Amino acid sequence: MIKQQWIDNLETGKYGVTILRDGDNFCVFGILCEMYIRATEKGSWKLYGHPVYVVERERYSHEVYLFVDEDFVNISYPSDNVLNWAGLSEEQMMTIVRLSDEASVKKAIAYIKGLINEHR
Repeated sequence: MIKQQWIDNLETGKYGVTILRDGDNFCVFGILCEMYIRATEKGSWKLYGHPVYVVERERYSHEVYLFVDEDFVNISYPSDNVLNWAGLSEEQMMTIVRLSDEASVKKAIAYIKGLINEHR
């Protein structure tokens, strides 16, 4: 159910940054982290940088946020709590990261759909 909701959110096309959250824009896993926050009331976003902040040689025009979950703080990846909540392994996460970085999020969506079909 979580994976299907994640796919539904991804298919809206409201994504496209390479960090979890840049202003109101989210990457593939930023969307999942936002779903986790809303569903569990755990985790939060912490402002990391202001407009025109540079992270790893990439320029962002909005406010850059860190995802905070218990002792976990990161700008690029979800916490183990998020992965466990969504039923994803670290290997699956890295496959989704690679697919969404390589060409388009559409390949990542197809992979996530395949994970759903494996569990039917």
